[in-house]
Amino acid sequence: MSGVRRAGFYTSADELRRDVRPVADPDEETVVAYLEAAGVALATPSRPDDLLDPTALRVCQGALFTDGEWFWPAVLAYYVRRYHVRLPDELLARIRSFGGRPPELDEAELMAATERFVADPG
Repeated sequence: MSGVRRAGFYTSADELRRDVRPVADPDEETVVAYLEAAGVALATPSRPDDLLDPTALRVCQGALFTDGEWFWPAVLAYYVRRYHVRLPDELLARIRSFGGRPPELDEAELMAATERFVADPG
């Protein structure tokens, strides 16, 4: 696999706001469960704040998740649950193709995926 596919790496409230939707997809909880159950590629002691709500501090663990193809920060699941954030169609299709359960990556697969992410500044 050549490129690294990313979702949810928001750097500003304006950028995040563009993906906020007023209503959840019918399978939103399945999508959130997938995002939270994938392999942890990297973890940090940091805890991100909500970019849209200045009163919501340290909303989740600072971590990077992957299903071997896609990468996303842990905070993406929070944003999908709270703001019904729109994910890329290709990622949604992948989540649905796996029935909402991310593939289990063994240690070698997880390490290889993480190395691809680190090597690709995207």
